[in-house]
Amino acid sequence: MKNVLLYTASAAALAMAAPAAAQSQSSTVEQTGTDNDAVVGQVGNENVSDIDQTGEGNVADVGQLTDPAGAASFNVAANKSTIEQNGDGNYASVDQENTNAGGPGNVSSITQFGVAGAPSSNGSGSPTATVGDDEYNNAALVEQTSGTAGGPNSVTITQGADGAAVFGNLADISQSGDSNTSTVDQQSFGARATNVQVGFNNSSDINQSDEELRESTPPTAYDPEANVIQNGSNNDSIVNQTGVGIARNIQAFVTQDGSDNFSTVDQSAGDPNSGLGLRAVVDQDGGATSDIDQTANGGSASRNLFASVTQSDSESTITQEASGANARDLDAIVTQSAGATSFVTQTARGAGSNNMDANVNQAGASTSTITQNFDNAGANTFSATVFQTGDGNMSTINQDDKDPTNQADANLLATVTQTGSGNTADVDQDNKSATTFVEQIGSSNDAFVKQDGSGLLANIFQDGDNNLADVSQEGGLNSSADIDQLGNLSYAYVNQNANARNDSAVVRQLAGSSNNTATVNQSGATPTQQSFSTATIEQGGFDSDATINQSGISNTAFTGQYGVNNSSLITQFGVGVGNDATVNQYSDDNFSSVNQSGEGNSAVVTQGMAPGM
Repeated sequence: MKNVLLYTASAAALAMAAPAAAQSQSSTVEQTGTDNDAVVGQVGNENVSDIDQTGEGNVADVGQLTDPAGAASFNVAANKSTIEQNGDGNYASVDQENTNAGGPGNVSSITQFGVAGAPSSNGSGSPTATVGDDEYNNAALVEQTSGTAGGPNSVTITQGADGAAVFGNLADISQSGDSNTSTVDQQSFGARATNVQVGFNNSSDINQSDEELRESTPPTAYDPEANVIQNGSNNDSIVNQTGVGIARNIQAFVTQDGSDNFSTVDQSAGDPNSGLGLRAVVDQDGGATSDIDQTANGGSASRNLFASVTQSDSESTITQEASGANARDLDAIVTQSAGATSFVTQTARGAGSNNMDANVNQAGASTSTITQNFDNAGANTFSATVFQTGDGNMSTINQDDKDPTNQADANLLATVTQTGSGNTADVDQDNKSATTFVEQIGSSNDAFVKQDGSGLLANIFQDGDNNLADVSQEGGLNSSADIDQLGNLSYAYVNQNANARNDSAVVRQLAGSSNNTATVNQSGATPTQQSFSTATIEQGGFDSDATINQSGISNTAFTGQYGVNNSSLITQFGVGVGNDATVNQYSDDNFSSVNQSGEGNSAVVTQGMAPGM
């Protein structure tokens, strides 16, 4: 039996190490078994250490030091350490230093319960814990329980920074199982960290730091808070939170229940008043991966960034960045299940930047990418929402500021709903006041929308299979496109570009139809005139194609195809005003071409007999 005990219990024992004012040290050590070591060194005022070890190969090392010059302000506790170890090969080390400028000092408690298996000496075969505290008002609690004879659990807690006053840190870690590793580094005002790991081979790393540490009485501030709970095995979590100055309300919550999950949360503030938000919540079950990066660095308005991810066998990446006097309120929520993938990127810069929103909900094995960016001083209010419940769907939404130097872009809205399988939706929105709705109920459909103008609306509904819908609205104003594809293997194109003003295009490919093509081209009249033209194509047959070309003002065109292998072309062009063309093809193998220019022209073409006549 080899027990080594070194401790100080009074000021007399440390007369050479501290002035007479530094008193009231207390140390209690109780050891049972063989190869136990306990080393306690205390210097200063009101230090208390209690070590209780039972088993073989336990080692506990406590060093506590305060500044005797601050003795007058001491109020229990100024450094307190309690270590209890019961098992084989445990190791615990506590190092605390406190200048006590801000009140009561450090508190550390380590509890380790090892289970006999393959015992080894000096902590090589079961839980280990190391706590290092610097400055004052720090608290650390560690509890470890080994469930098998596997690798050791390890805890390392560092609180405080040399030469800077750091206040009110708290770390609470509980590990049950084997080969779990936890690291907490806190160097900021009022930081809190909680880590609970149940299982084996879990890893958690929490780094909380304020890069502008104050060396004076602590101000009213709320610095990073991190809470990580891992209940399965082979989970990894890394949380890195950094604020500058009085960085407030930075929080991260990670819950992983399952195995082989990985989560990284990186949050950073900026100026002393910039970190008024930044909150990340991740909940994962299964083999999910989540990466959240939030940065705000532009003054008091760079705030309120929020990201929430709930996953099962999924992957999600959220990047949010805000800078500028009024860049604020970026929000991203992702809910995924069964192997989905989501990427969200939001960026806001400029004096008047405001209100970004992204919402992704996936229940199948699908992929969603949302990118939102505005730089203009007056740009604001981008919103993107994706709902995916089928498998193999892909959705991409890109919302961007058209001209960050000359105009304020705002009110971009995109919603994609995919309940079928193997569908693709791609939405690209620039400029302002554009709205897109894409709903894909069928399978293997493609939908593409490009909007670059003002007051634009695109609506695509695909209930059939293997259809393609493409809407291009570039340079237009207050125009709308509506495509409904209920059949299969059909194509629909709507182009509202150049001078299209208040134009409307509708394409309906009916249920039971197949292999049809519809094209509408609307270009308006002049840049200063409202065109108010309408074009409608309805296809209910097979293997037919219809094209409507419109320029001018107040033109109306309608094409209906209900037979097989029909072709129709309507052209209303030039400076024509108030022209009207209607073509109905009821039989098979028909061809029709109508060209109108001028004013007030009317053409009606009927090929075949309508049903019921």
